[in-house]
Amino acid sequence: MGWAPPGGSDDRLAIPNSPALIGAIIHEQALPLEFDASGRLALTSSNGLTLTVGTF
Repeated sequence: MGWAPPGGSDDRLAIPNSPALIGAIIHEQALPLEFDASGRLALTSSNGLTLTVGTF
């Protein structure tokens, strides 16, 4: 994980260089747990992201 601006995220995923993974679909979504100023738990979620492994 690296530096991310407020409201941002820095996620890294190592994908092996394997022909068997071509066409694989990966889904990602974040669900951080946060506490507001009064100490109540707040749940927020990011937009979903779908990636397809391929060749260039």
